[in-house]
Amino acid sequence: MNLDEEVENLLLAVEEKTVFTDIYDLFYDLTDKAEFRKMCVPANNKKIKATVTSIAKKIVKNAVISGFKSVKVDRYKLWHGVFYSDMRMSTFFYFEKLDMGLVSVSGPKDHIDIARFTVGGYSRCTH
Repeated sequence: MNLDEEVENLLLAVEEKTVFTDIYDLFYDLTDKAEFRKMCVPANNKKIKATVTSIAKKIVKNAVISGFKSVKVDRYKLWHGVFYSDMRMSTFFYFEKLDMGLVSVSGPKDHIDIARFTVGGYSRCTH
């Protein structure tokens, strides 16, 4: 599968799948590709940052957010990044085209909270 097909597959999964860990697996497969990583350009989006950090603060009550970094892949209108929520590793990705993405916050003992979000709201799943 070429990169465009993988991104299209991820787009469909974000819209349709209900097992959020399966969606994240597709995302991580994509980020493993050097071709994809070369497209990433450091960028900031205040609305996305405010949304994902707000969700993280609900998952980890009143978390202190630190180390926020994000990149954009213009070709796919895809944002992704990392940050800490009270020292818990957190990641996100977001498609402008869908106004939808996922944010994950690691927890103790292989626990992970994942939320699907739009810039205006979210739904939550734990694993």
